[in-house]
Amino acid sequence: MKHKGERGSVSGLLIANLTLILLSLVLGSVMIWALVSYNDQRQNVDAKIQKAIAEAKKQQYDSDAKTFAEREKQPYKQFVGPSELGRVTFDYPKTWSAYVG
Repeated sequence: MKHKGERGSVSGLLIANLTLILLSLVLGSVMIWALVSYNDQRQNVDAKIQKAIAEAKKQQYDSDAKTFAEREKQPYKQFVGPSELGRVTFDYPKTWSAYVG
């Protein structure tokens, strides 16, 4: 018995069905990933914000500490006089008093 539709080749309908199945699996997995990501963001956004704020404060503190340490290494302070009297500026040793009466 010989079937009339069998020629030993792949039909276009089979390729279309396989492509559709593969596409639906890929899109389904992307949708599941997006849903999981959305739920994670919705539930944990406050904790993530607090963590980012803490890291930013730590970085700012480290930067300020480094700047302060560099400034303390300098042996001089700068005196800046009032602009009404001509604005005099000069550097003086840290051990001297800078009292202005």
